[in-house]
Amino acid sequence: MSGIAHVDKWLTFSDMRHIIANYYKRCMVLLTNLEIGKYKSFFPLRGPPPAKQKSLIMCLGLIPNHFMLNFLNDGCPLPPSSS
Repeated sequence: MSGIAHVDKWLTFSDMRHIIANYYKRCMVLLTNLEIGKYKSFFPLRGPPPAKQKSLIMCLGLIPNHFMLNFLNDGCPLPPSSS
């Protein structure tokens, strides 16, 4: 199946944040501006990270209605972690 996904099928990070971190087995960093929401870091809730993985962090930037994959420099500060 291909085509445009309907709005009711869109990924909503507020509902899926830990699911995404668990699925990819990485720390998930969400970067936003304050008009959209707060930036946060989310950690997988179970299991170790895969042994051969280039990065243990996945960073998504949220712009209105879109996500972008971002790459962080080594040693950059991370947003606060979720509770």
